[in-house]
Amino acid sequence: MVEVYEYNYEYKSEDSGKGKLQKLFEKFKNFFANVKVDRRFLALVVAVVAVIAIGSYTSYSSMVLQKLEDEKAELLTQLNYLNASLLECQDDLGQANKQIRNLQTNVNQLNQQVQAITQQKNQIEESYNQCDDERKTLKSRLQECQKSISSYESKLTEWEGSYKKLAENFAKQKCCPDYDHYVLESDNVYCCIQVEGNYFCGSLGKVKDEDVKTLAC
Repeated sequence: MVEVYEYNYEYKSEDSGKGKLQKLFEKFKNFFANVKVDRRFLALVVAVVAVIAIGSYTSYSSMVLQKLEDEKAELLTQLNYLNASLLECQDDLGQANKQIRNLQTNVNQLNQQVQAITQQKNQIEESYNQCDDERKTLKSRLQECQKSISSYESKLTEWEGSYKKLAENFAKQKCCPDYDHYVLESDNVYCCIQVEGNYFCGSLGKVKDEDVKTLAC
């Protein structure tokens, strides 16, 4: 005689659900709640369900693993690309550092030139200032000399006028009334006569017309 037992399975499902396996268990729960079977049949059914569940889980796991492998391959591809880009960046960085060193060398050379030029400029400015001071001194002395020259020229003009007046008065005393012309030579007065348009003045003999002066006897 087969003993038949009634099995009541209680299974709490969440509103959100937990995938295909949970739905499958829900169906079997509802089925066994209304049907009476013996233990062997129930064990067989449970075994079948377990095999199906394991198969489904294995298939799902394989699918997940495949997806992870694909993602891994994609990440490796990206990593290789990034490594290649990194090598290019390192090469560019090396070139940039080399250019920076070259530019720094040029900057140092230019700084040395600037320092040399600045030193020359300072020397030239110093020389210019010295020359400018000397120029001002010479200008002041030149102005003083010009004042002295003007004073001497004025005195010389005055002396020449006095000398000419004195020479003329002496010539009048010496030459008049016999001679109407005279020549002043080496602070001496020579009386002159005119012969056929030529002037003869004492021991000087013939003299140039422009050197002869007329007396108002």
